[in-house]
Amino acid sequence: ETTFTCSAGVSTNKMLAKLTSGMHKPNQQTVLTAQGVPPLLQPLALDRLRGLGGEFGKQVVAKLGVNTCGELAAVGVHVLQKHFGEDRGLWLWRMAQGMDEDPVKERELSQSFGTGKTFRGPNTLHTLPEVKRWMSELAGELA
Repeated sequence: ETTFTCSAGVSTNKMLAKLTSGMHKPNQQTVLTAQGVPPLLQPLALDRLRGLGGEFGKQVVAKLGVNTCGELAAVGVHVLQKHFGEDRGLWLWRMAQGMDEDPVKERELSQSFGTGKTFRGPNTLHTLPEVKRWMSELAGELA
């Protein structure tokens, strides 16, 4: 038996499933039904949605004065399209409604593996034997 934990989100689409997977960590599964979407999204900060955590999200907030998904959902799709273009405006409106057509893709196997450790402050390595000991330990993690 391993000591690994797993958290997962289950919902009607990929965006909502990813959002709910982070809600009850660690080691819990969250199911979001269609009826639970509006109460979840209404107060949710825009930067929690995929694609709105960076510069584009800041532009949306600045242009429209909205900060939550509920506020964005109340903006008409035509207003969003006027400000952000036809495709992006429709995408924004759909995200605020909890709609996403991004397909779930099967993960590919990793091409490489890595491990690491940071040695700061009192943990700084000062001698060659210390470095060799840690190199051996980290190499063992990859084996």
